[in-house]
Amino acid sequence: MGKKQHQKDKLYLTTQEWRYEFGGHKDSQSRKRKIEFKRLPFSHCSLSLVPYTNPVCCPEGYLFDYETIINYLKDNKINPCTGKKLSIKDIIKLNFTKDKKGNQIDPVKYKPFTENSTIACIRQSGNVYDLETIQELSFKTGWMKDPQNDIPFQKKDVIILQNPNNLDKFNIEAFLHVKNDEKKRLEIEKEKTITQKGDYFFNSVSSEVKETLKELEKEYDLQKPSSSTSKAVQVVDKFNSANYSQGKVAAGFTSTAFDPITENKAAILDDETVKYKLVTSNGYVKILTNIGHLNLELYCKAAPKTCENFITHCENGYYDNTTFHRLVKYFLIQGGDPTGTGRGGQSIWGKPFGNEIGGNNGYTHSERGMISMANKGVDFTNQSQFFIIFRPMPSLNGKHTVFGKVVGGTNTLKAMEEIETDGETPKSIVKILSTDVIKNPFKEAEEQLKKERFDMTEEGKRQKEEANKTFKDLHSTVFSNDIGKYINPKSIDSIKRKSTSQNYETAKKKKNLTSKPFSDFSSCPIIFSIDQLECICEALYQEKNGEKLVSLFETDYFVINCYTQSSSVQRGYLYALYHSQKFDELFRIISQSTFEEKYFEELQDLWYKARYAENELRKQKELGPVEKYRLRKKHPPPRSIWDGQETIYSFKENSRKVLRQFYKKNKYPTTEEKKDISRITGLKLMQISNWFKNRRQRDKSTSDGNNIYDYSTINGLGGLTSMDSMMMNHHVGYDNMVM
Repeated sequence: MGKKQHQKDKLYLTTQEWRYEFGGHKDSQSRKRKIEFKRLPFSHCSLSLVPYTNPVCCPEGYLFDYETIINYLKDNKINPCTGKKLSIKDIIKLNFTKDKKGNQIDPVKYKPFTENSTIACIRQSGNVYDLETIQELSFKTGWMKDPQNDIPFQKKDVIILQNPNNLDKFNIEAFLHVKNDEKKRLEIEKEKTITQKGDYFFNSVSSEVKETLKELEKEYDLQKPSSSTSKAVQVVDKFNSANYSQGKVAAGFTSTAFDPITENKAAILDDETVKYKLVTSNGYVKILTNIGHLNLELYCKAAPKTCENFITHCENGYYDNTTFHRLVKYFLIQGGDPTGTGRGGQSIWGKPFGNEIGGNNGYTHSERGMISMANKGVDFTNQSQFFIIFRPMPSLNGKHTVFGKVVGGTNTLKAMEEIETDGETPKSIVKILSTDVIKNPFKEAEEQLKKERFDMTEEGKRQKEEANKTFKDLHSTVFSNDIGKYINPKSIDSIKRKSTSQNYETAKKKKNLTSKPFSDFSSCPIIFSIDQLECICEALYQEKNGEKLVSLFETDYFVINCYTQSSSVQRGYLYALYHSQKFDELFRIISQSTFEEKYFEELQDLWYKARYAENELRKQKELGPVEKYRLRKKHPPPRSIWDGQETIYSFKENSRKVLRQFYKKNKYPTTEEKKDISRITGLKLMQISNWFKNRRQRDKSTSDGNNIYDYSTINGLGGLTSMDSMMMNHHVGYDNMVM
């Protein structure tokens, strides 16, 4: 017999056998209490719930990290755990003593602190001891001085940081800021639900019980209806039916595990796939931070799953009060983690989702401001974190999903980039205060899909038929075959009797009216005020309703009241001439009249459109780009709607406005004034001098020919008073440069 041959054949149960194989007292109750009572470790901050670096405490004994609690107290003057009043001056800095391994110990007994240690500190010095040390050295001896530096203190100055007999102070669920934070509260409740599952106690049962439970679980899975069966009974319509089959026919003929099926059925697409097909536009979100705002454009058609996750988080306030936890100089800034550690975050589906790279998504990290999803380096690890790049980064292509771009708030992005960092952690907090979803294409797609499906139902078809009913459907009774066959002849007699009496009264009143032409305005049936005329002309002009404008100018009551200094009347009358193809009259009025500067651009467009229409009417064909170019060169706009200045693409619009303002003040600027212009516009001194020189020469050559004319009789209209001519650039593109 070998040595220790029968060591396992003991006549008694060992502790391990009793605990893990044959029942007995288990530690399940203690483990369950840990879940029910979410205890905060002694080495963690009570506000951020992460390990502290610079420990401090409040008079009530709650531990915090210095920077975290200071930033919190600047906005909130209360204890984040209890809700009582707390100020910055009440914060006490703690001095811990550590051994070689970095463990916190008592500085006198060199005894490590554990979960069962009673830990206290002295308010005056901030030194941390085991409570037994203070009791033996100070309370019992009466020597009420700090054991390390002899600073005197009283019993009331001893603050208990940890008492194993009273752990309510470490109950995270009882903290005020956790109760007010919906995300943290839901995470704790999710951990609690684990205890309700049988798997929580699975490691405590014997091996025989484990095998039995596995067999029962297999039998239960076989009895449950399969996912393919549940999908087969779903309603198939033209929206969710795929262009491929479910494959059950092939499976039934080639495998005995499937029932034989002889009819092919189209596969059913999930709701997300159907919804994403209807998304055709981009989404827009505005993020408000403590530095400024960022306007984001989201490529919803290229990366629908990623954009839906981001937009839904923005609508639900998931990103509110979160920070950009990572900042790499001249590279990127990353956020979207509610924990602020870079290891948290969750998608709207509760699980990670895959990348959307290639295919419809052809966007890359090609320019500054592109937005991408952060992942763990492999596919199907996207959650809620995202980052914005500061420069083109082709090395990230094919690894991260590009789903948007910063289109507004470039100054905010620049300010973020200039923040000092400690490694990859920004020294200043960059917080997302709120998010505002300006456009959500996914909601529009859902509503469109819902409406189209409703239109396919019997109720939807009935409502559609009701809406498309014609006059013939509503009035099916025919009284005759002549005009007015749907009108009841009996109703006509009563109408005739009423109209006869009304016509008699009207004719009687007309006899009393004088026949003097326009000498008495009361002879007009309707008299509009000047404000009413301006409003009517402006509304019809904005609608480009030429027919109504033409008919309006033909009425007597309008001609009488047309003696008004109104730009709306001027532009409305010009458009009426354009609509009625009276081009010569249109060109004459524009050349002889003056207009406000703000209408120069639209009147120039009307001038060119009239020139094009006149030539197309004469040649009976549509003009090409070259012919239109020649017409513009041959017939430039008159000086009444153009200052004669050619397009100069090297000068921006705002720069030219500044130059014109200085030119009005002084046509011969001094050197200091030129420097001021250069500082405002960014132009060189030589460019500024040449511009002033050319402008003076042009004004000198055109001063004699630029006469101002008044309205003369225009098709029966009285002359309109001239307005002062103002200078404006010709065909200058929009420039969003901020001066």
